[in-house]
Amino acid sequence: AQIYVPDSVDLEVGGFSFMGGHEDIGSERPPRPGAPVIRIRVYNLMGGASIYRLPPEARGASLKDARRLAKAAERGQLPPPG
Repeated sequence: AQIYVPDSVDLEVGGFSFMGGHEDIGSERPPRPGAPVIRIRVYNLMGGASIYRLPPEARGASLKDARRLAKAAERGQLPPPG
């Protein structure tokens, strides 16, 4: 599964994985004040889930470009806006 959330919200991930797991991809910046809390429960059996925390630059981008931007944000290599 691939799940996409903005990186400005508070994210709580829980659940159980058997022979699988989940990974968070994207920046780890703190949520904005008053941001909603998104609770994701991941239950995997021989599979996994990727949770992409998308930066604001990903708005309106294709899913492929959004994943690329989330990975760049995780490495601290976001391209300049424009």
